[in-house]
Amino acid sequence: MQKIKSLAAVFLALFILAAIPTQALAAEAHVDAITAHTHQWYFDHYDTTYIPIDDETHLKTLYPVYKCSVSGCSAFDIRDGYESTPSHTMTSYSYTGSNYHAGNYHYIRYERHCVQCGHSTGYWDHYSCPGNGHCILPQSVFPVLTDK
Repeated sequence: MQKIKSLAAVFLALFILAAIPTQALAAEAHVDAITAHTHQWYFDHYDTTYIPIDDETHLKTLYPVYKCSVSGCSAFDIRDGYESTPSHTMTSYSYTGSNYHAGNYHYIRYERHCVQCGHSTGYWDHYSCPGNGHCILPQSVFPVLTDK
């Protein structure tokens, strides 16, 4: 009888020990079940890049970005882009801070920038300078709005 009780205790201990890893695996499987899913994509926005090509145009590429709508999932997918070559959208000319005096003229540097790709164009303009300490202040002279 004592042997049967001992044998029963051994089987019970083995059964309990065998159940512990099973519970741990079941908990891990539950976590995997939450994180493993089929992505449900929705369009979120476009990522846009601009690359200067020349003084007139730049390469604009729109990349559609899709995000997963499953709760807790932060996955996203950037798809193939659409390319175009639009003209620059330039700011107005502004004084750059560069200037110098030579002879009877004061030379002033103006630049403008594309608001998308950052391409800049500039030019030096000159103004008559009366001399005798009455030199024109560069920040007081505004460029003539012509394409140069």
